[in-house]
Amino acid sequence: MAKVKALGGSKLEKWERVAVNVGTLVALIGLYFLNESISASTKALKIQQRAWIGISQAVLNHEPKDGEKVSVELSIVNKGISPAFDVSIKDRLSIFAKPIADDWKLVRHDTRGTIFQDAPGLAVTRVLIVDPGTEAAYMKGDLKIWITGEIRYSDAFGRPHWTRFCFSHDRTQNLALFSNCETGNEMDRENYNSFSEDMWIWLRSLVRGKTE
Repeated sequence: MAKVKALGGSKLEKWERVAVNVGTLVALIGLYFLNESISASTKALKIQQRAWIGISQAVLNHEPKDGEKVSVELSIVNKGISPAFDVSIKDRLSIFAKPIADDWKLVRHDTRGTIFQDAPGLAVTRVLIVDPGTEAAYMKGDLKIWITGEIRYSDAFGRPHWTRFCFSHDRTQNLALFSNCETGNEMDRENYNSFSEDMWIWLRSLVRGKTE
């Protein structure tokens, strides 16, 4: 009889351990969803509050003439609701049939500091001396004026962002009219891990005592 009771007690202890383990797992998953909800709200707030830097206008001073300087003035604006810090721009002004595909990591940047939200556009002017023979090819329609570049900056939360731009101008357009290139105009997006990756990363960090 004592042996039967001992066996029954052993089974009961096993079921109790199983129940405790299941309860712990359920609690962890519930805690994860709470943490995920708070994290998602924080991420959404940061996206809503971040700076968004772009080019609002490009203006050519005059149509290119051989041997003379031609310039394009860019207006950089912040359409977000917080300042953009450590703003730097890398760009190229050229007259070719197609734009140059630059590796912006190799191009020297021009630091511009801070751009506040809804402030007047920050003017940046780029100058190019027109090579001999360029004017005729441009007027014929074989060449276009290209202004391409990359802007890097940080938002109020210290997170880095970037904007790339590419515009073209031809002889049929007025001086304040530039067209968007087919490619080369883009901004960074908010990218996060998938749900499953996020969950397991979070659970592992919890076990290791590294949850933030």
